[in-house]
Amino acid sequence: MNPCKGTLHHIAIQARDYKKSLYFYTEVLGLKQVASVKFPSRDGMFLDLGNGSLIELFSPNHDGSTTLLDPPPNELVLWHFAIAVEDVPAATERCREAGFSIKVAAKAIPFEDGFHPTLSFVLGPNGEEIAFFNQHQEWENNGK
Repeated sequence: MNPCKGTLHHIAIQARDYKKSLYFYTEVLGLKQVASVKFPSRDGMFLDLGNGSLIELFSPNHDGSTTLLDPPPNELVLWHFAIAVEDVPAATERCREAGFSIKVAAKAIPFEDGFHPTLSFVLGPNGEEIAFFNQHQEWENNGK
């Protein structure tokens, strides 16, 4: 058995606007803070997605300096992360109503193997792309 296989524990996000980020993740998305972390240069917290998967949200540096933990937006490696939800259009609309931009409205995406998830993309307060995703069915191994 491969010891590297497991489940996603957390995704870390460097906030550019910590207050707006807290509002988005706790009030709009409804995530609950489960722990806080303090470092000499910044603070952070773990927010639970509701199933034990976490987002670790970091504040900007206390002194306002920029480090490798605060890269310019065009240097981010993470393209997007997806949150599994029951109602993609409702989750998307909640973000729109809270003033956040919708990059891709809720729609079904047909894959070649007949898999048709519904998804949308919302821009978070730091420029991060968040997908709301409902796969409607279990993954199938078609021998490919």
